[in-house]
Amino acid sequence: MSIKKALACWIASAASLLPAGVALAAEAVPGTGAPDLTVAAVKMVAVLVGLIAVLLLAMRLMRRLGSAGNGLFGGREIIRIIATRPLAPKKYIALVEVGGAVLTLGVTGDRITCLDKSSASDFREFIGQGPREEPAAGFSDRLR
Repeated sequence: MSIKKALACWIASAASLLPAGVALAAEAVPGTGAPDLTVAAVKMVAVLVGLIAVLLLAMRLMRRLGSAGNGLFGGREIIRIIATRPLAPKKYIALVEVGGAVLTLGVTGDRITCLDKSSASDFREFIGQGPREEPAAGFSDRLR
C-alpha cells in the first residue's frame, strides 16, 4: 500500500469519528472552492448605487438649505428678487432689491439691462408697504 492511499484511508476514518457538523465544516474551508463572483458583483453594484443616492441627496439638501452667503448656512440675504413678469419667451422684467436699492431689470436670453433704479424705502412707499423687517441673521435666530 502506498503512502497516499494510507493517508487517504486514515483521513476518511478520522472524519467518520467526528460529529457530522464538524465534518461538513472541515470540507467547507474558506478559500478552497471557487468564489461566487456573481454575488460579489451584485453586492458591489448595490453599494455603489446606494453611495451615489446618498451623495445626490446630500447635494440636494445643501442646495435647498442654502449656499454660502445666504440661506441656512450664511448670513442675511443681500440680493432678493421681488418679482418677475414674463414678456415673451426668454424675455422678462425683474424687480431686484440689492442692499438699499431696487433695480428694475430687463432680462433677455443674452443680456441684462438696468431699466430703473430707486431706493428701497421709496419703492415700499410707492407700493404701500411699511419698512421691511430685516431677516434673522443666522440659523439660531431663525429657530427663535
